[in-house]
Amino acid sequence: MLEPISPRGRISARSVVLGVCGVVVIAGYALYNDFKLDNTYFIGSHFPIGVTLMMFILILGINPCLGPRRLRSAELLLIWSMWLVACAFPAGGLLGRLIPWMVTPFYLLPQHPEWESVVTMLP
Repeated sequence: MLEPISPRGRISARSVVLGVCGVVVIAGYALYNDFKLDNTYFIGSHFPIGVTLMMFILILGINPCLGPRRLRSAELLLIWSMWLVACAFPAGGLLGRLIPWMVTPFYLLPQHPEWESVVTMLP
């Protein structure tokens, strides 16, 4: 039988707040960095370097300064997971590919009539 989770392993409100703040930073800065500054992608790869840098700063820079109220591993895992899920939406993630995929059949229809069967099934 599995042991119940101890109170030390529970997720706290501060980890959710830090996760949401990071999601806002990722969503805002990724678009600015990728399209306005035209820099290397902040999160646009299989290994999101921007999120890794943010986590590095959190673990090695901020967490030791918290003293006895440091973030536990369960809280850090929740923050990391929230940040990685947030990488799927802005810039070259989900929205960078979803919009073109939605219009591709209509775009290709004039030159490729075989797309007619696909277009008739779309709303």
